[in-house]
Amino acid sequence: MNIAEQFQQDRYAYIENIITPERASELTQHLFDEYQKGNSTKEKQCPLSDSFYNAPLLDKLHKELTEQLNDILDLDLEPSYCYARIYRPGEELHQHTDREACEISGTLTLGHDPDSNIWPFYIGEDMIDNVGKPLTINIGDMVMYHGMELNHWREKYTGTWQTQVFFHYVKKDGAYKEHAGDKIRVPIDTITEGYKDLSKQTIYLFEAGEHVKTNVQWELPNIKTFKKFLNQEFLPTLPNGYEAFLVGAFPHTHTWDIDVFIIGKPTDEVALWVIDMYNKSLNDYKQLIDISMFDNLNVFNNYDLFNKTKDPSVLVQSDMYRTFDKLYRNGRQVTNIHRKVTKISDVLYKHHTSEEVPNRKFLQKNFHQPMDLKRFNEVYNV
Repeated sequence: MNIAEQFQQDRYAYIENIITPERASELTQHLFDEYQKGNSTKEKQCPLSDSFYNAPLLDKLHKELTEQLNDILDLDLEPSYCYARIYRPGEELHQHTDREACEISGTLTLGHDPDSNIWPFYIGEDMIDNVGKPLTINIGDMVMYHGMELNHWREKYTGTWQTQVFFHYVKKDGAYKEHAGDKIRVPIDTITEGYKDLSKQTIYLFEAGEHVKTNVQWELPNIKTFKKFLNQEFLPTLPNGYEAFLVGAFPHTHTWDIDVFIIGKPTDEVALWVIDMYNKSLNDYKQLIDISMFDNLNVFNNYDLFNKTKDPSVLVQSDMYRTFDKLYRNGRQVTNIHRKVTKISDVLYKHHTSEEVPNRKFLQKNFHQPMDLKRFNEVYNV
């Protein structure tokens, strides 16, 4: 099996000697020189370390490697941006997946304190694998991986310093091609501070059926507020025997709500709890937690296969249960106007989503793997 085949199968691949040790040493010195000039930044993901966005010599290398990587991986990639760090003692890179500009990414080791071992890079089999496989990436070597699909992280660093650079790419004709050159740049701290560039004139008011209403303008999601809601409201009261999963775009990219699936038998009792969670999230936390119920876990079947093939026939279409028949945002209906909906009770509606053709806009994207909300609460420690 060649590297391209391995990359397609495993969603990552180890590439040896992508640059020489001599060039890696020169680039390490370049980063320390940039640090001395005051050209580094501190950011929340790795606050103990020094970070560099598109450092000059690394940006040049990023573009130089594109054709070579295209040949190795049998892809047609375009650079989005590069990011480098001088990792410092005690640093920890928490488990995460990446934003759209990092559709295909590479991490390249440039150098490290000679008295310390190389700091291992952990990569999971999918978005929720929290065991992963540790990879020791030697100086001049690179690991290429699907950054949006595979959970990845580093455990606490016990060395003195290590220099690392990340080269991010998008497929030239892919779903994220507009992120080439990082034209739609999201600030690195957006994920924990909310979306700073949101127009002040944007108004979000919400109404769903007869039971969920608010006159409070809610805010776009952020992890800190969502975790507060999880710990104070959602997880302590989640009905016994039911599972809850985070699905959709959050926390990977900009989105106006947080999609949650409840797995278990849809009942009026659970529906009343869902209504309570809607109203509390909107009115007390100014976040929209959009909750759907499903009978079983079949709704998640074949996400990985679809991401690889983009064949909608592999997806399992399941019926959805909600506490309303229609949903409105700013007075405009956003649920499918052609959807068949059956009223089960005063608080429960069956949406016959199994009879619908998959939405074309979703078929252009990769499906993020669902994450159990209890696990999310542990992983995203902000």
